[in-house]
Parts: sequence; structure tokens; C-alpha cells
Amino acid sequence: FGMQYNSEYLNRIFGGGKSASEIRDKVHQHIKPYDEDFSNLHNAFRSRRENFKRALKKVSIVEKLIRREFCSEEEKLVFLFWVDLTLPYFLHHLMFKPFLELHMTDEQKKEWFPKIESLECIGAYAQTEMGHGSNVQGLETLITYEPETKQFDVHSPTLTSTKFWAGGTGKVSNYCVLFGKLRIPKKNGGYKNCGLNAFLVPLRDIKTHESLPNVIIGDLGKKMEMNDMDNGFIQFNHHKIPLNHMLARFNYVTPSGEYKNRAASPQEMRLHQKLQYATMLRTRVIFISDGAKNLSKAVTIAMRYAHGRRQFPKQQKRVQQKRQPAKVATIMDDNYADVEEQQLIDYNSHQYRLIPQMVSSFVIMVVGWQLTARYNELMDVVNGGEELLSKNTAFLTASLGQLHLDTSALKAFVTEFTASGIEKCRRCCGAHGYSLGSGLPDLYGHYVHKLIAEGDTHVMVQQSGRILLSSKKKKEDRVLPSLRFLFQKDEPIRFGDDIHHTQLIALFERMIRHMVIEFNQSNQVVIMDQLKLSHSYGMLLCLRMFSQHLMSNPPKDITDIFPDTTSLRLHQQLFSKYIMVFALYYIQENSGDFLAYGGLSVNDLSDLKHRLYAQFHSMRPHLLNLVDIFGWQDAQLHSVIGQKDIGNLYHRIMDYAKMSTLNETDVPDGFHDYLSPTIRSRL
Repeated sequence: FGMQYNSEYLNRIFGGGKSASEIRDKVHQHIKPYDEDFSNLHNAFRSRRENFKRALKKVSIVEKLIRREFCSEEEKLVFLFWVDLTLPYFLHHLMFKPFLELHMTDEQKKEWFPKIESLECIGAYAQTEMGHGSNVQGLETLITYEPETKQFDVHSPTLTSTKFWAGGTGKVSNYCVLFGKLRIPKKNGGYKNCGLNAFLVPLRDIKTHESLPNVIIGDLGKKMEMNDMDNGFIQFNHHKIPLNHMLARFNYVTPSGEYKNRAASPQEMRLHQKLQYATMLRTRVIFISDGAKNLSKAVTIAMRYAHGRRQFPKQQKRVQQKRQPAKVATIMDDNYADVEEQQLIDYNSHQYRLIPQMVSSFVIMVVGWQLTARYNELMDVVNGGEELLSKNTAFLTASLGQLHLDTSALKAFVTEFTASGIEKCRRCCGAHGYSLGSGLPDLYGHYVHKLIAEGDTHVMVQQSGRILLSSKKKKEDRVLPSLRFLFQKDEPIRFGDDIHHTQLIALFERMIRHMVIEFNQSNQVVIMDQLKLSHSYGMLLCLRMFSQHLMSNPPKDITDIFPDTTSLRLHQQLFSKYIMVFALYYIQENSGDFLAYGGLSVNDLSDLKHRLYAQFHSMRPHLLNLVDIFGWQDAQLHSVIGQKDIGNLYHRIMDYAKMSTLNETDVPDGFHDYLSPTIRSRL
């Protein structure tokens, strides 16, 4: 780089700042004695039932450590994030408990939260049905109030109304948050439809853990990955639950059968409706941070492999005969075996595929921490009591609108970018990346489902795309603060010797501005236009948030990492390089858009490409140290090709191959039964 940097400081930034990274370090310290229990390296050689039993053992270890060492809510969530997001009960903490905290009355919390904290009540989040996912308004589950018994009747009227895919419901959860269409009987007959509402519904007996009568429940079977998670199905056959199982902070039903809302004004009622989906916003935020976590694991594995793996001899440069091609050793040469081969990472194609993924992991993690802070600030107000909620109705409505736009665009952009990035890392490892022993297929399978979970990518980009397009048709003071740039005038684009992050931000703003103008003039905006627009906005948010958090206005939790301002400024030079590589890589991958809408010329793109490769060249000697900044221990990578000791790469690959269960016998089962008679027979 031509600069000095401190790996520990950068590791703390990746970990979320001074306090959050200290919790993460504490997590790693306490989980290390259980490395063997948490290793997934040999899962391929075990049955699903064996692996699921091991997953339940992990849950037991996690809960013991949480109760003993990680008591605060913040510590619990940090612990679960860094340990394993696929444990069978993770959604109990991720969605079930936060949703109840937001939607229960104080009386309900007093009754239920001791059971939830002790895991007497283990919960899941059951919204998606077999026939409806993104179309939440199409959910078919019926919940009918019966005034004579003061109970709700929960029923799955059709096969497609079966609750499907909810994590934790197959075998572990004994309760769930259930979404369904609430019906209230009318006095003159028939039912009044009260829309979607949420209920706390028991699924299994707390003592025996057996499924309750009128509840048919089970696991969905093996999936592409994440088979430690028991995604399940639930069917209800007129299952009865008490009146007080309706989550009643905002909406409730009286014993006589009246449906009421506690809002004091129409504005507050609209806020209550938005808060119905606040937990999904939180899940999207976690998916973004999880993207950075998984991509950083993949690039650590691939980068270490690219340093340990050598392929093709190095070229012997002939200085005195410039016009002759460089001599390359061939297998016909006498001393070919002694010729040193070239490390994979020395190839430009490898650098182009891996270095941007390394930089992106760092950038996206910083973005994820910022979104987490924004969400938590809003929830502090929402959970601060009804008086505080009522006073801040306008602020919360606007803030939730902004957070909805940002998380929709970022969830779509980051999940697509991460899934693609993990696959690039896998392919950089050649055939060895195809082996489950590399850990890369598992990482890809683990993360790729997030493209559709909690909002399919194409639904998310339509939502954010529509907001961007419609905002240009409004007055400037009526649009969200992050979109005011749509009304600015274009400034000339001139790149000097150094590219400042503000120039990159201005370039992306200009491109989005012209996309919006052209798409609004079109008679029909197609989904691919919205995809392009939404991803560009997601990229712009990453540039803005990373720049503000680490360069323009770093918060105290970041500045506290550095001993003085001089050290901070020195590291900001590295952050400038990171943001440049992140942006220039995106520009190269989407060069047509920058030609069409961004005001760049072919010469500009060529210049930016050479600057990008110059950054790769300057980073090359430091790449192993830069992936070590992520802080992944060997045991956490579950990979035979991604260990820090790259010198024993081939020994580990061979040891893993020998562990195949097919190697337990020399002659495979079935050979003498089927293949041998076929060979001997005359066909």
C-alpha cells in the first residue's frame, strides 16, 4: 500500500466497533473449547438425524453459555450472530421474541416473557403459507372468534393454507407467532373480516413436547443447505386458543366480540399498521450483516487457497531480447519438476475475482452495523411506552418509511452480491471448491436462501424502485431525505490523480437521477429496470454509509478504537482505497449503465479500469494479512482448504478424502450383487 495499518484496529471495526467487537472476542473465547462440537466439517459423512441431534447439543451449549456469560440482550444477539445463525431455535431470538416484545401488552409480557426467557416456551414465526409467501394479503389461515367460549378457532381451510417453511417449527418449537385472517361474527349472521392479525399459538405440549390435538406438524425434509434448521409445516383443524392469546398492544377483541384499535388518531393507526412488519425489517438488517459475515468467510478460504495453490510455471523474462516471447517451461523439459509454479493469486483474473469480495465484506459489514443502530434507535422509542410512542408518531412513521426503502434496496442488493461473491470464491478454488470439504458449497447453500427469505429479491426491487420513480414526481420537500439528490443538477465529472469518495457518490447519484428520468418517460417500466435502479441505489447507500461512518463523521465507538486522531487519519487512507475498489469494481461490472446514464465515456471507463488494477497491485503483498482482519479461526471456517497453515493444504485434502464412508470397505456394497453379474453376463 505504501502505508501502515493496524490489523487489530481494523478487526474491531469489522466487529462493529469497540464495545461490540469486545463482545465478539468474548464469544470466540468461550466457544473455543467446543470447537469439535460446533465443527460442520464432517456433516457430509453423517445422516440428517445424527446432524440434527448434534445441532440440539449446540443449542444446549449456547444456552448454557448465554445464561452464564452473556446476560444482556445485546450480548445474546451478538453471541448468536457470530456462532451460528442456523441453529434450530435461532428464530426464537431473531423473530419470535422481538415480535412479541413489540406487539404484546405489558400484562401479556409479564405472563409470557419468563417462560420465553427460560425456553419453557420456544417460539417460531409462522407467516408464509404453502400457497402464499410475498403476497401476505393472500394468506388463507382463518382465525374465527367465538364469543360464547371466548376463544379463537384456528383453522387451515385448504392445503395451500398450510403454514410452510417457518424455521424451528418442524421439531423444536412448541409455540409460534401465527398470522391469519381474523373473523368476528356479526349479530345478523355471517362474519366481519378484520384483516391480518397476529396470535400466540401453542403447537406442542410443554411437558411431553408431543404435538397438540388438532395440530399436524412436521419437518419439510432435506434442503439445499441449512439442514440443522427444522423448517416445518403446520396444519390446524379447528385448534382452539384463549382470547388473551391475541397480541393486543395495537389491536384487540373485546370479550363480547368487538374488534378495536388503541390508536388515538388516524396517523397513529397508520403507524400501528407499519409496525406490524417491523420485525421483518429487523430480519432484513440481520441478513445484510450476515451477508458480510458469510462472504468474509468465503474470501478467507479462497484467498488462503490461492496462496497455497500453485499452477503453471512462472515466465522467465528475457530482458536482452525484448521482442521475443518469454520462455515458459514445459513438461518436456528435463528439469520441469524443479520449476517453481506461480501462485494462483498472482494471476490478474484471480485478483479481479477475489480482492473486490474481500473489500466488499468489510464495506457491507460496516453498513450492516449502521442499519442495526438505526433500527435499534427506532425500537427504543417504540418500546419506550405508549406515551412516548404517541408523541413521536410523525417521526416514527417517516423513519420507518426511510428504513423500509433502505432495507428493501440493500436486502436485494447485498443478498444478490453476496451469493454471487461466494460462488466466485468457490470457482476460484477449482475442483477443490466443489468438494464439501472446502466449506464453500455449504456457505453458498446457507446464504442463497436469503435471496427469497423475508422478501424475494424481485419483490424488494419493485418496492424500492417504485418509491424512487414516484419521488421524482413529487415536490422536493415531500420526498425522503435520502432521495433529495434526485432534484440536484449534474456537476461535471473530473477525476484527478486521486479519486475522493464524494466524487464516487456524486457519480452514482447522477446515474440514478438519469435512470429515474428515463424510466419515468417510458410507457412501461419493466422489472429489470427496477432491478437496475434499486441495485444502484443500494450501492449508493453502501458508499454513503461507509464513508460517513469511517471518514466523514465516525462515531465515538469507532474513534475510541484508535489511540489518537493521527492514527485514525492514517487508517482512513486505507478506507479510501477500500471504497474506491468497491465502487470501481461495480462500475466495471455495470459499465453499460455508466455509459448510458452516468455521464462516463469509454476513455473514462478505461482509465478507471487501470486505476482498479493499480489498487489490486498495491494490495497484493498484504492480502493474507487483510483477510486475517476478519478474525476467523480455522475451526469456524469448516474447511480443509482454508486453514491458516497453507503449507499443509494437500495433506488436509487427502485426509478428508480418506474419510469418505465409501472407503470403509475396499469393494463397494452392491458390486457383487449387481455389477459383477452384469460384467460376466453375455449381452
